Amino acid sequence: MTIDALDSMMPGASRQRMTAEQRAWLAERLGGVRIGIAGATGAVGREALALLAEAGIPPDRVTASGSVGSAGVTIPYADDTLAVVSAEQLAGSHAVLLATPASVSAELAPSLAGRGALVSDNSSALRARVPLVIPEINSSRIKASARIVASPNCTTTIALTAAEGIRTRFGISSIEIVSYQAISGAGAKAMHALISESADVVAGTTVEARWLAEPVAFNVFPHESEIDSTTGLCAEERKFIDESARILGRQDLNAAATCVRVPTLRAHSVVLRIETALPCTRGSVIEALQSSAGVALVHPGPTSLSATGHCTIQAGRPIVTPSIHTDGSTVRMLVAGDQLLKGAAWNALQNLAHLIALSAK
Repeated sequence: MTIDALDSMMPGASRQRMTAEQRAWLAERLGGVRIGIAGATGAVGREALALLAEAGIPPDRVTASGSVGSAGVTIPYADDTLAVVSAEQLAGSHAVLLATPASVSAELAPSLAGRGALVSDNSSALRARVPLVIPEINSSRIKASARIVASPNCTTTIALTAAEGIRTRFGISSIEIVSYQAISGAGAKAMHALISESADVVAGTTVEARWLAEPVAFNVFPHESEIDSTTGLCAEERKFIDESARILGRQDLNAAATCVRVPTLRAHSVVLRIETALPCTRGSVIEALQSSAGVALVHPGPTSLSATGHCTIQAGRPIVTPSIHTDGSTVRMLVAGDQLLKGAAWNALQNLAHLIALSAK
């Protein structure tokens, strides 16, 4: 892979992320609205800005906010640039996307909402207290009175979006994932660490961990989030279990997850195993996937590279067998989705667009 090819995979790189339909949908719903992006210099923030630029939102309607240290820096926006400002200057925005750490979102979201802004948060700070939404599944949870909406964890978003067509047709008795998560989930600095550590391996020098506790180059390791000593689950696995139950409105949902890191720059891959309530066939599952919003059926199956840079989730290789646990079937398939897009920036912008539409009624 050339340096240019690597650059094209970094946050904010020039490419088409949305389909024509997605682009038109976003442009229509954000028309005339002043949008703020908090955390604009981070990986998710840069992707959010790239999506706004692709939708044709002019720079004079976009405010890019960053940390105190990044204030005054200029960042690319379409054919123009934006000056990064302090969070206080987001107060003039009608709608704000927060691509900030949970500790920042916990203070910033209610403050902005209290001053009249609509807020879509991508962190875990408020997920237990505000609508937790994947628009393809439960946009009806956003009410006209809502001022803040949260996006789920990236792995939850990717897996449940892919499973939704199957769920609505055949029901779900249980859902289990094994996720192979790109290093983009740990941010832009981790992506650079993967590149530099890989160069060390190729050069024959000793590899030292530069960002996470484990070296990320040529290495697969358990997800780095904190492990619960009682259950043995890491925080990433617990998020999938808890968030899936809430999003699907099924506190009795039998859900399980095993999450690992893999040495890819972008796009999480997920092996999805679903026990359906009703029996299905491979043909009917393929039909369900083909008609699923935000999902593309890929033959023979998606890869990290094929999903990179796309807002649409990719799914493939569905295998269907009779279930030994229910009257339904067991469906296994491979799913891939760009963690920085549908797993973060795109889902958050979709939620923001829904908030804006409801507030206009």
